[in-house]
Amino acid sequence: MRSFPIISLIIVIGFGCHSKSEVEKEPWMNEPVGQWPDFRYWKFYPRNDPDRSVGVKKLINRDSHEPIGQFNTLKNRDWIIFEIIENLDSLYPLKIRYAPVRKGEVVYAVGWGDSQKNNDHPARMKFQCQQERGNYFYARLLTTGVKPDGRSGSPVIDKNGYLVGLTSGAEGKLTVIGSTLYLKKLLDRYGVDYSMPGG
Repeated sequence: MRSFPIISLIIVIGFGCHSKSEVEKEPWMNEPVGQWPDFRYWKFYPRNDPDRSVGVKKLINRDSHEPIGQFNTLKNRDWIIFEIIENLDSLYPLKIRYAPVRKGEVVYAVGWGDSQKNNDHPARMKFQCQQERGNYFYARLLTTGVKPDGRSGSPVIDKNGYLVGLTSGAEGKLTVIGSTLYLKKLLDRYGVDYSMPGG
């Protein structure tokens, strides 16, 4: 069976996971990452459509010494790279844009939120970049009537549909979006093949 490296957030545009407001915490979550169980099989699937699942072979950028906590991954280390077991014809990965998002540029976050009532399709939220900071950028929410809560990990795309980042969190009234610049650093560090525009 063939294996394909893929960035997890690239498939989140059509995939998602839903959690209730109160979920009992697994006991191993309080232990260092190196002592977590060896998960033998993970899979992703679109919300409401588990038959279209993608199996995960391994986590590529696993770091058993990485500290965990509320702000340890915000801004700089919010990317997870998986290798999937097989590719689905119905799965269309997002193409990655490596050029930084410019101040004033409009981007879109696509994903499901905790308080979202209609789960037939992911919601699209419109943002405007306020400040570019290399590994991340600050953005202002332009969409009205949508709560941004619970959308961390949602892919962020530009007007042409290219992946430019992922939703990481918020500082004050601004959303923090992890840039694909840091993703490129991870791909280089772990030897994952990728194509630059025009390549």
